[in-house]
Amino acid sequence: MKCLGDLYTWIKNLYNFKNLEIISYEKFKPSYQSLPVDLIQQILECSNLQHLNKSCSTLVPHMSSQYDSKDAIEWIMSPKPPSELYMRNWIQNNLLQHGVFLQCSKLGHGIKPALKFLMEPKIIPMNKVTILISQPKTSQAAYLLENGIILKKDELELDNIPFSGYSSLLNRPLEDFSNSKKYSEKIYCQIIFHALKISFDPSNIKSLQQFSYELNSALESYEPYKNLCTLFGNDYGHLLPRTVALGGVLSKTFKSCDDLTKLLHERKFEFEGNDPDAPQEIEEILKLWNGESQDIDTSLFLDNNGEIVHRNNIGNWWKTLADSPNNWKVTSSEDWMPLYKILNNTHNIHAILDDKYHLVFNGENSLYNNQTTVVINFPGQIENNYYIFGNVVKENNKGDWERVPKITVRFDYQNKLGCAAYILKNSDASLSQENLKLIWFVLAKPNGYYSNKNRNVKFDYGELDIYDKQFNKSNITLNSEIISSNCVLITSFVSRTLKDTISYDIMIKAWTKATIELEVQREERDDDLKQKVIKKIGLIDSSDEDSSDDSESTIESNSAQIFQEKLTLRWCIVCTNEREPMKSEDKGNYPWNALGISLDDNTKKD
Repeated sequence: MKCLGDLYTWIKNLYNFKNLEIISYEKFKPSYQSLPVDLIQQILECSNLQHLNKSCSTLVPHMSSQYDSKDAIEWIMSPKPPSELYMRNWIQNNLLQHGVFLQCSKLGHGIKPALKFLMEPKIIPMNKVTILISQPKTSQAAYLLENGIILKKDELELDNIPFSGYSSLLNRPLEDFSNSKKYSEKIYCQIIFHALKISFDPSNIKSLQQFSYELNSALESYEPYKNLCTLFGNDYGHLLPRTVALGGVLSKTFKSCDDLTKLLHERKFEFEGNDPDAPQEIEEILKLWNGESQDIDTSLFLDNNGEIVHRNNIGNWWKTLADSPNNWKVTSSEDWMPLYKILNNTHNIHAILDDKYHLVFNGENSLYNNQTTVVINFPGQIENNYYIFGNVVKENNKGDWERVPKITVRFDYQNKLGCAAYILKNSDASLSQENLKLIWFVLAKPNGYYSNKNRNVKFDYGELDIYDKQFNKSNITLNSEIISSNCVLITSFVSRTLKDTISYDIMIKAWTKATIELEVQREERDDDLKQKVIKKIGLIDSSDEDSSDDSESTIESNSAQIFQEKLTLRWCIVCTNEREPMKSEDKGNYPWNALGISLDDNTKKD
């Protein structure tokens, strides 16, 4: 309703029995009580319920049962307008539907609203005045005091705020809390009028449709972390306080010229809002503080609007503000939470933020003419620490892709944009077949490029170093909590001796719900991979042509070695979800067992 005429029309329609709605249910009973008595008894016995004899209280549609009821006449005739009448203005004027940025020196708000209230926030009257003088020990404590931020049990890490990892495109630099232990040089003097607090539970708010849509679009993108940082950093803010105090603040900040290790002792006094002597007492305290240090001047202050208020006029400022509820501003904020948590389902967001590896992307490369080296270019940038697994596959007579036996793929020269794959084959294996492909996938933290094709795949991963100078054959045990008959074990070896060219065969001896027992055997291979190939694809630098001959002789020497002192086995257990294939970025689908070994019942231990 935009005007009084709209209200008149609405009331007139009600009297003419138009646009009527059910506003309450006053006499009702549980639906099961309409059933036959014997059936009711059976229901109560099966469910261990007790028969409800009392009638239920009044139910009001679209309203929580936790509401305050007041007599309308008393409410209207009260001496002062009820606080609830100002709630709409407080929400709009103080941007309580918007998220908050912790910007440099001050708080900021998102330019777009993120939520709506399903019911009015709870009002907690205060009517108090606090005066304080303080020199916070650290820059972080100074920021919190200056901006009225109260941290209780919020579990909020100021140096690790979700999705604040990228700078805002709208030039909103955030406060840097990484050096929060630095001494503060500032002295703060504040007079704070606390009119009331308003508070709400997450269950009483709901995310706006536009916010949910934009957030889901960012999640579905191929760079979800970066796009979510941009979304929160530019449009919506990172945090949301669930309790705010309203009123006004007079403040003044001084820079201390004294030894920073000798901090000013904090002092704080509180007064009741209806105390007639409070203004005079406050003025006397401020005069006393004024004479304590050459750095302090309490003769005048600035209010929330940047206007000057003199010390002898604080009482008038306070009284005028108390009588002007529409002018109340946020004086403090507490009960902080990340803004994204207002969504009903935050599982996908937690997956972006957690410290675990995810299947971020995969790919395939066709092989030609006994090709043994492949340069892999990633579709996007990721962190350097990642796992990559792969295998050489061929298409069988049925049109299905299957693993080519006696071939191992070794990955090396890994960086953020790609790596090299070396195809190692045994003496009786062949790469001359047609239609061979190298298929691979990458596990990494999802704060870079993150494909949305295989995000629902459940897997476990790990690595272990093998120290065995007699490595012709070795037994290894892997531990995991997701092992089942729907799983595929995929492995990759990382040699600490970069020029090692020996391949390894893996066989599953037995498995249970918690362990997999492996037998690993070293296999000799054809020495057809030379250092000049590495030079040719530009993965390492060389100063002159002579280094090529030295590199080849080094490879030959390492190929002849019998023992290897250290080897890292990286493993991945994929739950195939009833044999669901791996969806390739190139629109192909490949069975997971083409990349590894399926766990079958023949090797299962009870």
